Amino acid sequence: MRKAVWIFAAILSLTLAACSGGGAGGGGGADGGSSDASDVYPTSLGVASPLDVSSSVSQQSANAGFLSRVLAFINILKPATPAYAADSSGFSMADQLSTLNSIISGTSIGSCTFDPQLFFTTETFTNCYGPTVDYTGHADAGAEPADGQLPSGDLGLWNATETDGSGTACSAMTLNNKMKKVSANAFGSLQVAADLVCVSNANGIALPSNSSSDLTAAMNDMVASMVMPPGVTAIAFNSAALSHSDASGINEYSYAVDVDLTYDDGGVPKTMNVILDMTHRALSATTYTGRISFSYNGNDPIGNCAATGSSDITRAGSILYSMDSGGQLSLDVRNADFCGTGGDPFADGLVDPTDKLSETNLTGWGNNFSRFIANMVPSTMDGSYSYAWQAGPQDGNTRVFNITLENNSGVRSGDSYFGFGDDIAATDGTVKGFICNWAGPGNTHLPMQAFIQAQQIEEDTATKIFTPVASYIMYDPVNNCDSATGTFSYKRFDGSGNLAMITDDTVVLDLQAFATYSSGFTAPTAPANF
Repeated sequence: MRKAVWIFAAILSLTLAACSGGGAGGGGGADGGSSDASDVYPTSLGVASPLDVSSSVSQQSANAGFLSRVLAFINILKPATPAYAADSSGFSMADQLSTLNSIISGTSIGSCTFDPQLFFTTETFTNCYGPTVDYTGHADAGAEPADGQLPSGDLGLWNATETDGSGTACSAMTLNNKMKKVSANAFGSLQVAADLVCVSNANGIALPSNSSSDLTAAMNDMVASMVMPPGVTAIAFNSAALSHSDASGINEYSYAVDVDLTYDDGGVPKTMNVILDMTHRALSATTYTGRISFSYNGNDPIGNCAATGSSDITRAGSILYSMDSGGQLSLDVRNADFCGTGGDPFADGLVDPTDKLSETNLTGWGNNFSRFIANMVPSTMDGSYSYAWQAGPQDGNTRVFNITLENNSGVRSGDSYFGFGDDIAATDGTVKGFICNWAGPGNTHLPMQAFIQAQQIEEDTATKIFTPVASYIMYDPVNNCDSATGTFSYKRFDGSGNLAMITDDTVVLDLQAFATYSSGFTAPTAPANF
C-alpha cells in the first residue's frame, strides 16, 4: 500500500453534538434576517471522534505544540509531537462547542477569535494499530522471498490497548488520533464562520435580510486585536461575506471567506490560502440542514502527487449535516488531498471520491481520502458511526471503523469494529470482511475472509478513557488468517509493549465471525444533499 506520511483519512466517527449550545445569543435586531442564533449558525455543530472524552484543553497548551506541527506540515519528516493528553485527540465535542458558542454569542471584539494553528494540525500515529512487522519463513511465500517486513498501516489492531500504559482501547486511540487533523480543520472552519456573526454583533452590524454584508474590514480589525501564535506572521482576510435569503420560504444564511495565513518556514515567508463556503438552512425551530466546504494549499513531496512532477497539493474537506424532528443528527464528512492547485475537488459542494489521480487526471485526489458518516442523538451521543479511509486512489479497498455507542446512567459503552470495505468511491461505510495478508508474499485480497476485528469498549468513569472489556483481534498475517507451521515467525507486542518475534503456532485465531457483526451493527445513513 502506498501511504502518505500522515493519513488524512480516517475513522470512524466525526461527531456532531447538539448538547450544550442551543442557548447562544446572536446578533440581529429589527432589520436583521433573524435574532435567533440557531437560525443563523449551527450552534450545536462540531466534528470530533465520539471516543474522545477530553476536556479543557488549554489554548496555551495547544499553542505550545503549534510550531512543531507547522514544521511537520512543511517538512513532512515525522508526526508532530502531540500537545494533548495521550488518550485524547485534543478536540473533544465539549471543548469545541464551548469555544464556538462563546464566539457566536460574543458582543465585543475580544469575544471573536480565530486559531490558525487548526489548519496546520497533523494526524498522530498509534503504536498499537498497524505497526511495521518483521517476518521470516512466511507461510504464503511460495516462490517469493519468505523473509521481509510488513509495512505500517495494514495489520489493523495489533494489540488490545495502546502501548503507552494508559489502558486505552486500541480502537479508541486509533480513531481519536486519525480524527485529529479532520477535527482540527473542521473546528477552524467553524470558528471562521462563527466570527462573521461575532464581528457583526461587536460592530453593531445587523444580520443581513435578503441581502449580503461585506465583513472583510471587520474581520481584519478582529485580527489586528489578536496575538499571533508562534510561527504565524500574518492573517489577512481577502474577502468575508455573510448573506441571507428567504426566497424559497426557508431562512438560508451563506458564508464565504477567503483568508491568507502567512507563516515562517526557516526564515522564508510562505502563505496558506484558505477558502471557506457554508450554507445553513433553518427548516423549523428545531430542525436544520447545512453544508460546509473548505480547501487550502499545501505541500507533499513524498506522497502519490509527487508523481505528477509537483509537490503542490490542495487539501479539501466538506461537512453535510442535518437535524431531524426526532432529535437525530446525521453527518457526512469527507476529506482528501488533491494533487496540484488548479482542480476543483468538489461535486455538488462535497469532496468528490471519484475524482482520482491518474495519468489523464493530474489534479485528482492522490492521498488520504476519508469519509465519516454518523447518525446520533446529541444529548447522549448514542448512535451509529462509520469512519472509512483509503490511502491512495489505486488501493481498491477502504479501512473501516464501525462503532455503536450507548449511554447508560452516564457511562458510555459500545462496540468497535475494524475491517476492510469497498473502494472509497463506492463504499457505504460498512465493513465487508477482513484481509489478513494485505502486503505479505503471496497475498490475495479476494475473497475477503469472513472475519472482523472487534472490541467491546467502556468509558472508565475515573480516567475518562475508553478501555476494552473484550477484544477479538488475534490472527496470523496469512491469506486464511490462521497458520500453524511452527516455522513462520513474525513480531507481536509482548507484555511490555515491545515488538518481539513469535511463531505462528503460538497464536490462536480469535477474530469475530462476520455474521455476528452483520447481524448486530446498524449502519448509519448519510443526510441528503441539497
